[in-house]
Amino acid sequence: MSFTFGDVSADQDTIQLTGVYSRNKMMLVRLKEDAESYIHKVKDIRNAVYGKALATTTIGGQEVKMSVFGLIRQLQVKVGSAEPRLIPINFSTEGIEVIGADDLIDDSDASQGKVGQIGTEILRQIKVVKDGSTYHALSPSGQKIAIQSTDYDFTKSKVRAFFYEYWSGDAVRDVINRINGAKYQSGPNAGQDSIIGDAVNDALLYDSLG
Repeated sequence: MSFTFGDVSADQDTIQLTGVYSRNKMMLVRLKEDAESYIHKVKDIRNAVYGKALATTTIGGQEVKMSVFGLIRQLQVKVGSAEPRLIPINFSTEGIEVIGADDLIDDSDASQGKVGQIGTEILRQIKVVKDGSTYHALSPSGQKIAIQSTDYDFTKSKVRAFFYEYWSGDAVRDVINRINGAKYQSGPNAGQDSIIGDAVNDALLYDSLG
């Protein structure tokens, strides 16, 4: 990750950073607890929602469906019948934190209103709570939201994904390369070669470095 340093708070507990690639603003905050403990807590939250969907809920008077794209730290939000849109997020010890307009240099979601705006409400956080051996999420109003996942049978359905070279792990690319070309066993593509994913160069990254 590449970034430039900005302002330091008067108490020297926070330092403002600006991402070279994304141009997002970030805050480097001094920890008030053991670093290893904090990291484990954040990882537990991330793993609980990584690549999963949240059950349909109501936010700001609107029916909302949400999915978490953990690798790119994006929350896909579909409000009513509108087209899904992506909202930038990060993970904390409490849950999913929306990176709002005050945290962005380029408010790319401005056409939708403020970043995270859903109906009459501006989404800033979705709490993730441990419930025994599992987790559930909480809407801003405190409504319990189930965390859902699913499995894909790559021999029966077609899913095409792109994995950026040098961003995805070697193990992921090796699995994709082995699966590519396997014959579909049933369905409309029966007998055809499957192409699950491609490893490609990240054009935006290379342009920014060039």
